[in-house]
Amino acid sequence: MKLQREVDSVSPDRTVSMCFPGAGRVSYWTKGKSDPYISLTEPFGYPSNFSGGWLSQSTWLGPGVHRVTWTLHGQYSRFIGNAEVFLADVAFTSSQTLPLAWALNGGAFSTRVWRTSPDQPWLGLGGNASQGAGAYSPVTTGPSPSWLETDVNGPAVVSYRGSGSVIRVGVAGDEFAQIFTGQSMAVYVPPGRHILRWSNEGPAAVLRNVVHRPMSGVVNLENGAGELWLTVPRPAGIADNSIQVQVLADGIWKPEASAAVVESTSSRLRYRLEPGAGTVSRIYRVSFSVP
Repeated sequence: MKLQREVDSVSPDRTVSMCFPGAGRVSYWTKGKSDPYISLTEPFGYPSNFSGGWLSQSTWLGPGVHRVTWTLHGQYSRFIGNAEVFLADVAFTSSQTLPLAWALNGGAFSTRVWRTSPDQPWLGLGGNASQGAGAYSPVTTGPSPSWLETDVNGPAVVSYRGSGSVIRVGVAGDEFAQIFTGQSMAVYVPPGRHILRWSNEGPAAVLRNVVHRPMSGVVNLENGAGELWLTVPRPAGIADNSIQVQVLADGIWKPEASAAVVESTSSRLRYRLEPGAGTVSRIYRVSFSVP
């Protein structure tokens, strides 16, 4: 089908709408000269990408019936003149549902217990050729967030992958925002038993590959003879280059350039910080990343 607008005028928006039964993925092809004046809205709008040639795109829909609308915005026609965009081969592929414990463990068996918001639950779905299994949050439009949580024991590092939204992560009374970009992320769990929660208040998000990595003890900072010694118990499966010592400077966490590894074993890393650092008031932390 073709959406077209007039030359040198502000023509009305041209739209195409279709309904789909979630959960699953809507795929489609687009072609046009304009970029990015078509938006896909359900219910949040975002631009599709057009480069002149045919381009394959897709978006995930959560459980329930959804109306997807492609809109060619007439208000832009005065700037770019005559434009036409083609939409073709719209298809919907439903997803296999899985228990949350399995979906968050790469589709494999797991006994971990997960809890989700009863009014806006996350759903465990199987993967496809391009993306693995994971837990999918609904599009959240109400006053309360959609959340997913589990109990974790510390000290430990929990690694995971996420995509699709800005998520608030909370553990042991500390809550912070993370942008889910599809990259691997990690959060430190202090000693004791805690609830680790992911909360979503916007577009649909995906959480995958949650791995609990125990530590044999807590990070320890020692001051001796004017030098600082930092001992980091190694989380399971995390290499030296995935552990970074940071210092708070001007309100920003920055890598501590003076941190030198003096001992590296399967159970711990030991750093020596800059001589004389022990006489200066500084705040340090250790961050973890997972390839």
